[in-house]
Amino acid sequence: MKRTGWMMAGVSILILGCAKKEVEAPKLEAFPIKAELVSRRDLEDVLTVVGSLKAKNEATLFSRVPGKLLENLAKEGDPVQKGQAVALIERDEVGVEFKPAPVPSTLSGVVGRVYLDRGSNVDTDTPVAMVLDTGEVVAKADIPERYVGRVTTGQAVRVSVESYPGREFHGRVSQVSPAVDPVTRAMPIEVRLENKNGALKSGMFAQMSIVVARKAGVLSAPESAVTDG
Repeated sequence: MKRTGWMMAGVSILILGCAKKEVEAPKLEAFPIKAELVSRRDLEDVLTVVGSLKAKNEATLFSRVPGKLLENLAKEGDPVQKGQAVALIERDEVGVEFKPAPVPSTLSGVVGRVYLDRGSNVDTDTPVAMVLDTGEVVAKADIPERYVGRVTTGQAVRVSVESYPGREFHGRVSQVSPAVDPVTRAMPIEVRLENKNGALKSGMFAQMSIVVARKAGVLSAPESAVTDG
């Protein structure tokens, strides 16, 4: 009888030990997932490059005669018409009197820079002012050689600048260089953008997203849903 009692006790300990292991078994970790229906979308293949903006037309104005700057007739930001004088030059030849010589603008636009103060010496190669036609700007960038075959004129481009976060300006590739620069191994391109409200300024840094391919109504899923392995 005593032997049987010890055997029963051993079985009870074994059962309790197994039960304890089952309670302490590690649980599977849970993590949230997002379910989304596969749908048809319009997809774009976009090439992003950086560059800078330049007014479509820019003119640096010079005096036709040497002398001294008598007066600036326009200040920076003033609109001017083609042929309008932006400055007057006083010829300083001793013993001879001349009428002040005007420095006319060679295009219609706005004065972007005034380089000289009154009384400054002026030669025929001294810049007096710069006039910009800001109604249209050109975004210039260099395309790395490996992407040269994917960029052509007419492609849609979205342009963004730091001055207007969240805002996009739309244009198209207007010019593609026929040659790759042997030093940079890149191909220069130009993108034209309308700028009637003057928001874009010459010299601004720009990020350009060139739509190199587009497909409509493609059955697709979010890229984040695709895993490797």
